[in-house]
Amino acid sequence: MTDLVSLLRFALGLDGADAELKPFADEVDKRLRAWIFRHNAQRGTAFTSEQTEWLRLMKDHIASSCAICRGDFEYADE
Repeated sequence: MTDLVSLLRFALGLDGADAELKPFADEVDKRLRAWIFRHNAQRGTAFTSEQTEWLRLMKDHIASSCAICRGDFEYADE
């Protein structure tokens, strides 16, 4: 279902005229990696491995559901 977002953005030309159609999860992953790299390069301290893992879990959730809400932060893996 989330790949529909990529298809619509591509069809509407929202990503530029020379953009190529890519799965939504790939774009979310690419943007997270770029953001983490910028953060770690510009700050005195980089994200810890625990923080990075949490960010990756959030990325996976967003890539599969296309959204995140307050209740998602309360989810605990039991």
